[in-house]
Amino acid sequence: MRHGEIIYTSPERQIGKHRWRCQVYAHDSYGACTRYQWWDGVRWRDDEQWPRYNSHDSNNGLPKSLEKLYYQYERDIFAALLKGREDWFTIHTPEKEGQWYYKQRQKDLETTREKLARLTAA
Repeated sequence: MRHGEIIYTSPERQIGKHRWRCQVYAHDSYGACTRYQWWDGVRWRDDEQWPRYNSHDSNNGLPKSLEKLYYQYERDIFAALLKGREDWFTIHTPEKEGQWYYKQRQKDLETTREKLARLTAA
């Protein structure tokens, strides 16, 4: 499932000839994920539908200036990722092997909390 519950949507930003936004959504397998969307003049389209999309490119063939959008709303994006990950951890049922994975992901969550705290303090 690519599209789960939308946790956060950034305000849109004009980049080149198109408006873009960043979304954080809940993915069944990966927890909280980000994606970019662009306005084609009629509706919002996912980044994978961008004409120059290339998953083998370092920025997936998307406009390099999307990083400005990301950094402008980084604090909100991280807060949404954290919320999504907490929701994901809550429903994760650890087994013997799963507990190790759960603890590894819990460490990631703590690192994310630390980064969010630094962003909030800035």
